[in-house]
Amino acid sequence: MHNYTRRPSKAFLLLLSFCIMLQLFSITDLKAEAAGNASAHGYLSSEEDLQEAETENSYEASGSSGPIRWTVKNHVLTISGNGKMPNYASEKAPWYHCRSSVRAVVIKSGVTYIGNYAFKHIPMYAVSIPQSVTKMGYKSFAYTDRLKTVYYGGERKKWSRIDIGFGNSLLRTTSVYFAKNASAAAELAKKTGKRSSTPKHSLRWSLSGTTLTISGNGSMTDFVSDPAHTAPWHARCANTVTKVVISKGVTSIGNYAFYDFSRLKSIQLASTVKRIGVRAFYRCTGLYAVALPSSVNTISKNAFQNCFSLTAAVLPRGLKSISPYVFNQCSQLRVVTIPASVTVVGQEAFWGCSRLSKINYKGSAAQWRRITFRSGNQAAQGAGKVYNYAH
Repeated sequence: MHNYTRRPSKAFLLLLSFCIMLQLFSITDLKAEAAGNASAHGYLSSEEDLQEAETENSYEASGSSGPIRWTVKNHVLTISGNGKMPNYASEKAPWYHCRSSVRAVVIKSGVTYIGNYAFKHIPMYAVSIPQSVTKMGYKSFAYTDRLKTVYYGGERKKWSRIDIGFGNSLLRTTSVYFAKNASAAAELAKKTGKRSSTPKHSLRWSLSGTTLTISGNGSMTDFVSDPAHTAPWHARCANTVTKVVISKGVTSIGNYAFYDFSRLKSIQLASTVKRIGVRAFYRCTGLYAVALPSSVNTISKNAFQNCFSLTAAVLPRGLKSISPYVFNQCSQLRVVTIPASVTVVGQEAFWGCSRLSKINYKGSAAQWRRITFRSGNQAAQGAGKVYNYAH
């Protein structure tokens, strides 16, 4: 008798490999599911920095960086020297560690360039910029969401020539005051920073499963579609969230806040919401129906454009006008409830709504005829009407 061990066949080895791989994929899927069910949260604008800004700690620190010197004292960051400020990596400016204390930034005459990421996440209310500055780096003022006032130590014409660089467009939308010189601008910035106070509440976002909740008090920041400037939750939530809840206390939904949320099916808005921003729900292709609370008085252009699954919409009581392109190319939209307060329907608000068959209008036929329709709204004008709709 011969004793021997039989070698496994190639077919058996292939089957064994397949089973192992299947088990590994199952474990990976379970980990992914667990991660998806975990909760996440953060501050809406600058995440943890908004919480840090609640403190009243006044750091005192100083140092040098290339040809410049910097000091932080009495909530003021002062930059001085001659020539170009160095460029910094994200969160690597030498004063970054004491940013939560800063309420005003003063750049003295002689500095000609503001470096990359120089003031990222600094919760300043005001900044003074001398006319010696001619250029700014990449995201020099990134996420400085509290900045409302710029004091420039020169004339308007020279300010318009400054190359503000990428990611600093906030400087074009804040209030700019033209002081006589750099010293006067610095004093104004200090006073503004000291007068301002940190809000007791700021908006927060939280993710639980597939529900994204925005809570707190006040208005939401406006965002853009540029990946570098999207809402802080966008990368994590755009392909997973099925429900958005805007809690009581939030007064507006920012531009591009939830654009391209492909799996979003429902939105729940508190009665404190007054404004829905530009393209706030643009291309939310899973959204089926929307009913907006009567508190909403502004629905900005393109707000629900390209929501291809949207079948019904109830517009808020008291709405004065339907902005351009609001429901543009909502090809499944069938019924819309419109309040009697609407007097204007903006350009192409209902363009491409080929299945729109019914308008529930809360006014009379005579009131309907007085509405001004801009071009591209044949779908709404030709749809069947129910006048004096009471539901």
